[in-house]
Amino acid sequence: MAEPDGRKVRAAERREETRERLLAAALAVFAEQGFHAGTTRAITQRAGVADGLLFHYFPTKADLLLAVLARDPLGPEMRRLLQEEAGRPIAEALPRMARRWLAVIRAHRAVTRVLLQEAHLEPQVQHAVVALALDITELLAGYFAERVAAGELRPIDPRAAAHLLLQVLFGLGMQCMTIPDGEEERVLDCQIDLLLHGMLASAGRRPAGATAN
Repeated sequence: MAEPDGRKVRAAERREETRERLLAAALAVFAEQGFHAGTTRAITQRAGVADGLLFHYFPTKADLLLAVLARDPLGPEMRRLLQEEAGRPIAEALPRMARRWLAVIRAHRAVTRVLLQEAHLEPQVQHAVVALALDITELLAGYFAERVAAGELRPIDPRAAAHLLLQVLFGLGMQCMTIPDGEEERVLDCQIDLLLHGMLASAGRRPAGATAN
């Protein structure tokens, strides 16, 4: 088989480098200015490329936002940590994993906010955000189902637990600006403790739906 032409390889590398620069610039501009206020000119200027070049890679701003969403690190990080913590007691593993997931969400909260806001206006973005949320929910639901089967958790609805955990993580990630420095992990630990152990004293716990006499 013939070796690839060196010029073609270098050209492909330059195209990939340009694409990465545009994505990095879009992340910064969207985070600072919002999706609608952040112009394509602001993105190309930050990336250091000609104005028209952006549309060679991304035909519309929505396509650019979708490419940004496709780089979301939360799903891969969840898969990695779920594999690492598989088989370990959930009372120890879940707080550790939740802290790492919160760190990922917190690092990308400005862009996450933009994505969630834009999802109401752009059907393509809405579909991608929903698909991502469903994928992460299935990952977490599978984990909770395994812990139920192992006898660590009572027979709960794994998807309901997954939804609850995601709400905690994203809600706390969005509220980090209003929480004093260093308090996020403490708040998260309290919420994870509630998720794992509930609010009722064990002696007074009744099955869901039961009423007092």
